[in-house]
Amino acid sequence: MQKSAYFFDSERRCPYYCAPMADTLDFASPVPAILDSRKVFRQGLLIEGSIAVAELKQLSSMLSSAEGRVSARLEFGFDDARRRKIEGRVYGELSLQCQRCLDTVRVAVSEPVNLAVVSSEDSARQLPADIDPLLDIDEEIRPAELIEEQMILGLPIVATHEHCEPHTASVTPPAKASEKQSASSASNPFAALAALKNNSEKNSDTH
Repeated sequence: MQKSAYFFDSERRCPYYCAPMADTLDFASPVPAILDSRKVFRQGLLIEGSIAVAELKQLSSMLSSAEGRVSARLEFGFDDARRRKIEGRVYGELSLQCQRCLDTVRVAVSEPVNLAVVSSEDSARQLPADIDPLLDIDEEIRPAELIEEQMILGLPIVATHEHCEPHTASVTPPAKASEKQSASSASNPFAALAALKNNSEKNSDTH
């Protein structure tokens, strides 16, 4: 396997992707921005790196905060059927809104990657159920796009804290009748004039 700043494990002892991986990943090196699709599969490249959540715009728009980084381990090669494959895992701790208390909750997302490059929708339908299709790629591969898509797939449908109180909206207590009348008079100058007129008539009647 070819080495670079992002690729490791120069020797492989099995045809494809034999090393077990932990669900948690933490890589300091950034993932490469662009890869040559003509080389990565043929050379069986492995990338391990991370990218800032803030750089993944679509993913960030679904979060309550774009802080943190996402780590990825992606291995390119061919399977026994000579399909171009991308296997690995993406991992990150993301900030989502708790649907119970509405505060921020940190959620660990760990999503396996098992993609096969296909040239058509017909080819996609012929894939085994455990392999996701990736429609034919250009000469350049942008790992950030792959990572972002897989992280979005791994987001929980509903995010909640393990223990929290339900959010209750603040309700203003109803005003008293006298307060309502005062407010109505203050907002209606004609009503205020009518009140003054009534008071003056009452005073004249008493004399």
